[in-house]
Amino acid sequence: MFHKPMLILLLSLLLLISFTACGKSPEGARKKLAQMNIQYNEQAFLRCAEKGNTVAVRLFLDAGMNPDAINNDGMTALMLAAQEGHTDTAQVLLAKGADVNAKNNDGVTALIAAAVKGHTDTVQALLTRGADVNAKDNNGVTALMLAAAFGHTETVQALLTKGADVNAKTNDGTTALMRAQTGGYTKIVQFFKDAGAKE
Repeated sequence: MFHKPMLILLLSLLLLISFTACGKSPEGARKKLAQMNIQYNEQAFLRCAEKGNTVAVRLFLDAGMNPDAINNDGMTALMLAAQEGHTDTAQVLLAKGADVNAKNNDGVTALIAAAVKGHTDTVQALLTRGADVNAKDNNGVTALMLAAAFGHTETVQALLTKGADVNAKTNDGTTALMRAQTGGYTKIVQFFKDAGAKE
């Protein structure tokens, strides 16, 4: 006979195994979402990604959701997770094939969305998975320029380490150095000069 603590442990393990198995099949994943009061549709999927609900996002993907589903602004789940700094959620999406270099209607990538808010961990995760460090939005703005403009020193360093072009220019000729100077971020200005930024 099993002792009571051992029996509880065995039952817990069986429940965990059944939960995992249930989530693996598309039908099982949809069932788990329903039990969580989450409807299976693109809007709910994108909302969960934006909130960093990694468990739900994984279930959506197991249920067959397109990882590159978009909202009306052309934002993917990866972009929404990245702009809020939800690194774990972003990594789940990337592992399931989300396009790391997809662009929204304004030409913004997940990397740009993460950099503008200084989410360095997310930036590094995206770069590791092949994000284009020099991608530009429709105005020619790069992740480095935005990180500089808002004084995100660690993000700037992470981007420079991965080869961000310190002399890239926007459509109107602005550089990352100019943006750092305008913001008065002297440490970032020095990083750029050390990296070969042109005045």
